Amino acid sequence: MCQSAPDPLDILLRKQPPAVTATFYQKMKFLIEEDSVQSYAHRDEYSESRVSVARGQVVNKEGTGLIGVRVSVATDPQFGFTLTRLDGW
Repeated sequence: MCQSAPDPLDILLRKQPPAVTATFYQKMKFLIEEDSVQSYAHRDEYSESRVSVARGQVVNKEGTGLIGVRVSVATDPQFGFTLTRLDGW
């Protein structure tokens, strides 16, 4: 059986919603917390003023999503990695 990352929506549903005045970083930091989407992320390496979310799908040549593909920043391992879900997202 292939491993995959949890769905971000499932994680969000277990948390209190952020304040209306929350920054983008405060709204997205759940992605790098323990037992979340991004594994082995060093949270102290993220800058609250310079953060973004990259999203994409890994597919085979037929266009079918691939599960369990490791996605990371090759030159920056401190940002951790994630694994694609069942649909390749």
